[in-house]
Amino acid sequence: MAARAAGVLGRWGLLSEVPMNADSPFSPAEEELRMFARVLLHLSRQPRFLPGETVPPRLTQEGIALSLGTSRAAVSNVLVRLTSAGAVQVQRAHVIRRKQRVKTYQLSERGEAAARHIRESMERSDRESPAVTVDAGPPQVRGSGIGSTPAKSRRAHLAPAHAG
Repeated sequence: MAARAAGVLGRWGLLSEVPMNADSPFSPAEEELRMFARVLLHLSRQPRFLPGETVPPRLTQEGIALSLGTSRAAVSNVLVRLTSAGAVQVQRAHVIRRKQRVKTYQLSERGEAAARHIRESMERSDRESPAVTVDAGPPQVRGSGIGSTPAKSRRAHLAPAHAG
């Protein structure tokens, strides 16, 4: 996903030049890119809300972090950059099961365009390089006898005998 989204986010000025970390399979720039794309795609799947409406928790920093399985700090850093780039709009709103209004986030037109381009790039990439699958046959569980006979033989044992 990182390579597919790099062009979009780079053109929008959302990526910084960060040196490669030898201990990680991904460079910090790639990790940053993945987080930008994940946040944009998450927000693109959320419904739009008008000012004054009560919104679901998944539009808050905490909700986005929970949905993406990452820290609130990481999401906060990305949201600050996306907001300053004009891709995300911030508003204070009432959130379901919260007493006070909190900051909520929605994509702007620019953010919608970036998310759409990322999705299209991912779909195009998937069409161009289909997944390779290997048929390993039925699963084998040692010692239980499950999966020890071919599927065709198992079906033959289950089928009623035909009087012929």
